[in-house]
Amino acid sequence: MHVQILKKDLIEIRDFLRKNNQENLAQVVETALENEPSEAKKEATRNATIARQNVAKKRVENAVNLIRLEGGKVTPTRVANTAGVSYNTAKKYDYLWENLDK
Repeated sequence: MHVQILKKDLIEIRDFLRKNNQENLAQVVETALENEPSEAKKEATRNATIARQNVAKKRVENAVNLIRLEGGKVTPTRVANTAGVSYNTAKKYDYLWENLDK
């Protein structure tokens, strides 16, 4: 499980620990605060994620088109294999082909 704590909450925890003579624990929290990624790094990570998702979606779209051109049945497994993406990624974009035959 992954728990995310806001920076302001970490500051409050650190201050509380210091107020209660828990300097060793306060220092651990201080280290966590210092190691937090910068806003620029967070933004770069978000942009990289969006770019990866766009590439995967385009690969799925191309695979669906290719399978349909070949006259084959479009299934998540076939799309994943044709596109070179995972089954879960193919399923994520199943709306690209689910309603085509309806």
